[in-house]
Amino acid sequence: MPVAEQTTSVQVVEDKLGLTVHILSDITVANSAEIADAVIAAWTEKSKPRRVILDLRGVRHIDSSGIGALMEIQQRVTQENSRLVICGLEEGPRRLLERTGISRLFELRDSPGDASIVLPASRRHRDVTLDDPPPPKRRHRVLWTLVWLCVVVGGLAGIGFAAYPTARQYHAQLQQVPILSGLVGAMDKRIGEIEQGFKDRVSGLEDRFTSHARAERRQHAEIARRAKEMNARLDAVESAQRSADERMADLQRQLQEQQNGGKQQ
Repeated sequence: MPVAEQTTSVQVVEDKLGLTVHILSDITVANSAEIADAVIAAWTEKSKPRRVILDLRGVRHIDSSGIGALMEIQQRVTQENSRLVICGLEEGPRRLLERTGISRLFELRDSPGDASIVLPASRRHRDVTLDDPPPPKRRHRVLWTLVWLCVVVGGLAGIGFAAYPTARQYHAQLQQVPILSGLVGAMDKRIGEIEQGFKDRVSGLEDRFTSHARAERRQHAEIARRAKEMNARLDAVESAQRSADERMADLQRQLQEQQNGGKQQ
């Protein structure tokens, strides 16, 4: 049976498949650090399960600091070979992630139970290993595998023998046109440069968002510290004012007593 725990910013539900964290408010500079710490703390307290679902249904606004918090959670979870899934994105936050290109860094789903999204092959194998039960054993599975393997190998061999003369002819033609090989190499190089440039831009954007989020957190902490100092100074001024009022009352009382004593004489 799922076990639910709730704090001021998140609600944690644990089941046999992993950990589901419901975010209970918008993620802005005012609470992004608190939410990131709460999610990481809950994940750590539950012995770092292999799957963490962030349920953002009801979260209407996420600013740059909130994006930095999500990226921090993603980095911390993936470092421990766990998987982060974000579901229930509202229209505004989804549009922000898509316009900035950051949505590609996360695994997004419509709901916690939605399993219709096809994952990349590099992650599909890991997800099946983590979430799905082992497939049932079938009789003669090894025998059927060998039969199909022989059929496939035989078919490929036949295709290879049939296509060998044509391939040899094309190879001879390609050798007669060496400039084509140069163009293909130049295109491959250009494509590699474009991919590397795109990766560098995305990496730079990630660094900018992360640094901006950290700067906003430091600024928020500095404002809180100054507010605390101002409150302490106001308390000291109020204490001094009360002391002065008490002294003034004592002086007035002594003056009244002296005046009363002079009248009696």
